Amino acid sequence: MQDDIAFAPPADTLTTDERLAELAAILASAIARTKPLETNEISPLDGDSSLDIL
Repeated sequence: MQDDIAFAPPADTLTTDERLAELAAILASAIARTKPLETNEISPLDGDSSLDIL
């Protein structure tokens, strides 16, 4: 097994936006692993169903 596996580019080669995007992806995946959505739970990305009747 190799000990020098690169998981991401060196930090000094990334822009601030790229660093923030990497951090956001890491945090989102960690949150998704710790609290997966229930089958009947409403996703925050779903639209407001109360407006469907209008």
